Amino acid sequence: MRNIGRGKIGYATRLGWVLALAAGLAGCSATASDGGPIVLSGYGSLQAAARMRSGAHPAIDYGGRIGDPVLAAADGTVRNAFSHPLCGNGVVLEHRGFNRYTLYCHMQETRVGIGDAVKRGQVIGLLGATGEPTARTPPGRDPIPQLHFELSDNPRPRNDGDLAGTYDPLKFTVGCFAPDKAYPTDRFALTHPVHCRDRN
Repeated sequence: MRNIGRGKIGYATRLGWVLALAAGLAGCSATASDGGPIVLSGYGSLQAAARMRSGAHPAIDYGGRIGDPVLAAADGTVRNAFSHPLCGNGVVLEHRGFNRYTLYCHMQETRVGIGDAVKRGQVIGLLGATGEPTARTPPGRDPIPQLHFELSDNPRPRNDGDLAGTYDPLKFTVGCFAPDKAYPTDRFALTHPVHCRDRN
């Protein structure tokens, strides 16, 4: 284990690791009320998984294991599949009829291409730590696997502090994906983009 004492890494980074560890030990890395997945950082939060943010978070960061499936949170069309220094391997889904887009970042790999039609619950990639989680991890440490999940009314990229046109995905989430369940079609409804802990 790397020494993180004075002079090794910055105070904000040490504080972020301590806060993330404390939340995890308390079992309150914000789990969804339906026994859902671990949420490392909520919408509007200033706390990231291992650091303090420079502004309010325009998304939710879900925790998991490298290689866990990332699921389409609603039916849609792949607007973009890409690699970016901050987002890492990412996918943007367009949800026509509702004027909404979902962005999935930090995946180990993507499993869809531009123009593909996807169904709710379809595997669109594998959870990872590409992009910012790896770039911000101190030397000698493993990055924290996570999925950055963003809901917006347009597909433009955003940084922390830029909430314009974004929404809290949990306000539209109806629970964990189940293949035998019927979901609303008269309103925009999401399911968690990763498997729920009680359904793995």
